[in-house]
Amino acid sequence: MLRFFCVQRIPVPAFSQQEGETEWINLDECTHRICAESCGLFPPCTPLVLRGQRVEKEHINLFKNAPCVYGLHDGKMCVFKKIN
Repeated sequence: MLRFFCVQRIPVPAFSQQEGETEWINLDECTHRICAESCGLFPPCTPLVLRGQRVEKEHINLFKNAPCVYGLHDGKMCVFKKIN
């Protein structure tokens, strides 16, 4: 049985969302990073993480255990690069 939960959306500055560089990283490294492309489960094509939302460990666990996902490629998620 899937459980759905709410995660606080963390605002990302507009310049980061529109012009920020992105990178594809392994799911295990995505915790607390900011998602650059919406990802979710299908069916029913429900997004779990939206663009601009912080990725939490619970999201990663759901993706790893799901039979079908979208927005991920070869077990990697697109996130905004960290600004140093």
